[in-house]
Amino acid sequence: MLHIDDASYVRSAFYSDLEKEHNEAGSALKAARDTFNSDIQALIGLLESKQENPFRVLQAPEEQPETATLKGAVERFSRLIEQNNERTHGFAQARSAAIENLKTHYAATAMRKIDRFKTQARIAELEESVRKAKQDLTGLEQEIATLQSELSNAAKGAEAINETLLRFFGKADIQVKVTDEGNFLLMRGDHPARNLSEGERTAIAFCYFITKLFENGNNLDDTIVYIDDPISSLDAHHLLHINAFIKETFYRFDSAADPKHKCLAKQLFISTHSYEFFHLTWEWMSERTPKGFGRAYLVERTDNNGLICSRIVECPESIKQFRSEYLFLFNQLVGYSENPSNDPQIIFNLGNMARRFVEGYLSFKFLEHNKIDISIPKLIPEPLKAERARKFMHFYSHALKRAGGMQLPDMSEAQAVVNIILEAVRAHDPVHYGALQATRQQA
Repeated sequence: MLHIDDASYVRSAFYSDLEKEHNEAGSALKAARDTFNSDIQALIGLLESKQENPFRVLQAPEEQPETATLKGAVERFSRLIEQNNERTHGFAQARSAAIENLKTHYAATAMRKIDRFKTQARIAELEESVRKAKQDLTGLEQEIATLQSELSNAAKGAEAINETLLRFFGKADIQVKVTDEGNFLLMRGDHPARNLSEGERTAIAFCYFITKLFENGNNLDDTIVYIDDPISSLDAHHLLHINAFIKETFYRFDSAADPKHKCLAKQLFISTHSYEFFHLTWEWMSERTPKGFGRAYLVERTDNNGLICSRIVECPESIKQFRSEYLFLFNQLVGYSENPSNDPQIIFNLGNMARRFVEGYLSFKFLEHNKIDISIPKLIPEPLKAERARKFMHFYSHALKRAGGMQLPDMSEAQAVVNIILEAVRAHDPVHYGALQATRQQA
């Protein structure tokens, strides 16, 4: 017999506008349940009669108990429960939206009661007065500094560093002051600069380095300069800024000169972990200059029997061609799908590249940052294929034991998993996949 617990879904547990549906869906469910139970009870009665008299001939029902109506009634009531639960789960969000609407309403009401344009004009007038006062104050401070400054090495050094800081930050927010003992003191406005962020420390150290290059009349033409990861701890805004700063310091283009493109240092080396910064630098080092003006190399790291080794190799064309890591990873995966190889240098990083490509796709498609285990079924709905891809990406992108030697995937398995991932992206978003393929043709 089918038993449905009515006490768990009483009408009072549902929102008032859902009570009508609760009555109708509940009645339909009870009627379907009773009909089904009645049919089952009839069959039980026949079985009991047959048990009492095995030789008695009984007429069995021509059709089995009808379940479609019962199934439909259960689904209808389940939808009602889900609707009621969803409204409960979204209550906090709805309340927040209502509060924001109230704030907007009260703000609009308040604006009608005041002379907004007159107030804004007065604010603009006061801001202009403040700006002029600050401008005058700055001029006076510079004049005082000029009069008080002594032509000592420390003062000259501070002046040079401050000019570099001003060029870099675009404002005199942080400056160097010479103390009475001849030491340098970082100042933020009128107060010693404390609690500097990692980005500010990196920027200040870099400005100091640039200043030291020109110290004591050093000739930059005879200097080999190496800059290691200058954007460490800096945000995206400073990434563009520091690229322009380096270019302005070490590169000149003169259409009337021969050669037109000139590196102001004897040699300039720049290393970075940032794919974006690499392309910003590579643009003015290579693409807009004669061939051979700039060269790109890659530090290749391998794990050979538990020993970590590095070597400098020519930068692959695929890295120089594609302006984003995502496009580069797609190009590498498609290339491996078309031309699989057991070469350790190719297959060693395949698991990591596949994982990073899938993470990038899932991140911008679903705007979430869940672990790949949670999100991958959205891309690969078939459980077996999803698990196969997940295992491959996890196992071959995380070295659990350095002393355990290098783990290389089987070529056929690697090609199969790469094809699963590419086909999943193609099926999930064919327009996006076509755009990715177009970038390969352009390259």
